[in-house]
Amino acid sequence: MFYYRTDYSPSITTKRNFTLMKLIIFATLLFSTASHAALVKWTLVDFVFSDGGTAEGYFIFDTVADVYSDINILTTQGDNYDGTSYGALAGDWGNASPGNINVFTTEQLQDYTNASWFRIDADIDFKAQTGDIVNQWLAVGAESYCTNSSCSSAANPHYRDTMSGYLVAEAVPLPASAWLFISGCFGLIGIAQRKYNNSLNLTGAKDAPTS
Repeated sequence: MFYYRTDYSPSITTKRNFTLMKLIIFATLLFSTASHAALVKWTLVDFVFSDGGTAEGYFIFDTVADVYSDINILTTQGDNYDGTSYGALAGDWGNASPGNINVFTTEQLQDYTNASWFRIDADIDFKAQTGDIVNQWLAVGAESYCTNSSCSSAANPHYRDTMSGYLVAEAVPLPASAWLFISGCFGLIGIAQRKYNNSLNLTGAKDAPTS
């Protein structure tokens, strides 16, 4: 009578690969959620200019990367200016001190000469929570226009100065696509875990008689 030996033990390499895969997925999830947590939507509230015009809208600021996105601000007509919409940073000035001096213009341009310019001096460079309020520095907040191609300076006197207004923070929630990605990652971990558990169930040496 003969005996044979079968060994189904998962290799050390398999164990290491499975552990490494879990670490990579968890690190990816942690990084993506932490990065998104830095996004804050700032909404303009009670902005009134010296000529009776107003400003409303919002923009999103990333407190980690110091980057603006989704700029959507509208100013209305007053005695001195018709108002306009703002959707971009105002050249050199807009990029000079992100999160402290917030300067916007209508769109990205090669030459900003005479382009509309809206300045909101308010320190938003921190991880704000929903409901946080930041007041602007009224003495320098204004709507005017750029006087050179790079918008490193603006016309003075201004079209109009800000007389009131503040910013309210709202943490940007994870989008549906991010939740779908997270669910998919956990699904992959679950599938890999089942496969690994099945291999463990076969672990061990079996001695079976045969003729």
